[in-house]
Amino acid sequence: MRKSVVSLVSLVSLFAVSAFACGGAPDAPPPLRGSDGGYAPSPSASGSSSTQNADAGSVLPGNDPRPDAGPAPVPPPPPTKPNEITEAFGVFVSTTGQANASGTRTAPLSTIEAAIERAKRENKNKVFVCEGSYAEALTLSDGVSIEGRLDCATPDWKLDETKHVDLTAPSSPAIRATNIASATRIDGLHVTAPDATAASGSSIAVLAIDSNGLTFAGGRITAGNAMKGDDGQEKQALIPVERPAVAGLPEDYCPPPCALSGRVGGAGARLECYRDYFTTSFVTEGGSGGNSGIYSRESILNPWTALGVVGNAGAERGSPAPGPQVATVGSAGTSVLGHFEASGYIPGHGQSGTSGGPGVGGAGSNGIEPNRNGGGVGRWWGTSGAGGGAGGCPGVAGTAGKGGGASVGILSIRSAVQLDKMTVTSAQGGAAGSGTFGSAPSAGTAGAGSAPSGSPGGEAGISPNGSAGPSYAIAHEGGAPVLIQSTTTAGPGGAGVEERTTRATTIPAAAVGEAIAVKAL
Repeated sequence: MRKSVVSLVSLVSLFAVSAFACGGAPDAPPPLRGSDGGYAPSPSASGSSSTQNADAGSVLPGNDPRPDAGPAPVPPPPPTKPNEITEAFGVFVSTTGQANASGTRTAPLSTIEAAIERAKRENKNKVFVCEGSYAEALTLSDGVSIEGRLDCATPDWKLDETKHVDLTAPSSPAIRATNIASATRIDGLHVTAPDATAASGSSIAVLAIDSNGLTFAGGRITAGNAMKGDDGQEKQALIPVERPAVAGLPEDYCPPPCALSGRVGGAGARLECYRDYFTTSFVTEGGSGGNSGIYSRESILNPWTALGVVGNAGAERGSPAPGPQVATVGSAGTSVLGHFEASGYIPGHGQSGTSGGPGVGGAGSNGIEPNRNGGGVGRWWGTSGAGGGAGGCPGVAGTAGKGGGASVGILSIRSAVQLDKMTVTSAQGGAAGSGTFGSAPSAGTAGAGSAPSGSPGGEAGISPNGSAGPSYAIAHEGGAPVLIQSTTTAGPGGAGVEERTTRATTIPAAAVGEAIAVKAL
């Protein structure tokens, strides 16, 4: 039995050698999908060698021992073979193509995105892109690879390692890959994301989500500059308009018929705080002075006797204790760090503080009995109290600084993207926007006579700076990228904001944004 097996293998081998000798390699068959959804591996394809990860350790794909490594990457399909560059395998694209073309070598399409869609419809696994520049952003499709190392000078389109495709995207991300589970290879693309143009905007060249089957080879991935966050805006100080406090009435003889009621004290001051000259935000008032009361005595040797209303204490504002009270100070806002989500980078916008409270009006002074050591008998009014001062207008909180955007070459979320002979570069992170102190409060107004003044308005809470944006060549959550003879370079992080102090209030500094080649999120 063993001898029969050996003989059968020998015959098969002899047949294969004879076929090659008689006609050379056979034409490539139509593309087959392997068990992973990509190309079925060629029997002559060499296996993957060891790869270099972000920590410079050398591990085999799928054998990363780190706890955050995530699912193993899918083995990439082999590079395109010369005899695969046919209409049986893929759809063709050229800078001279037409939008509604058939996608063949003689009638190529004009955009890579349209070719990806046609390849999906026709169940083909390749998009062949002629060298040149393409201004578009791409959404990759599971199992549809892109070949950009092509010389199209001749009708049959030949592989040429010196050729490449420039993909200069008009928007970020330049390439989006979602749920790429089958082996999908992007060869010979120089991908450039644009500089961000909106405040706090980010530039991300490649965004990969749940895409362990994705491989980039023989190309470049470059992010653009991120944008600065807007500075916070101070609010206009409230405009105080005062009605002054009124003094009390002096003691006086109360001629008959003298009503058994005293004279009212002076009105407290009133302060109206306007956002502008037409809109009132706050009104503060001082306390009214106390009633004078009415008193009587038959002789200068007798004490004064109160009749009916007794001279009482002045009205109090905001507290049982007379006199000015401390206004409420606004709460400081909070600083927020930026973070990544599946949609991209969420800048760290500061949260604004709150405005201060209005000042507290001063209490009115008390009404007191007549102070006549000499003459003076019969019925007399005492001295009525003076009105207290009004509290000052509060400080108004400004807005907080906005966070800068991020510059990221590849943002991979649960995607162990493989990079073979790639250069990945990020640019400038977005600067932080500066925060604000809030407008200054106004002083309280004076009370009449000896009545106390109102207290100043409360200071506004600070509205802090935004956070500076980072610059990462690669940022990954979950599986780390697999690097094979690839380089990663981060640009500078966004500029921070120095600490600032005014009116004894400090806005803490905002740190410079991170600049890291490969960042585990």
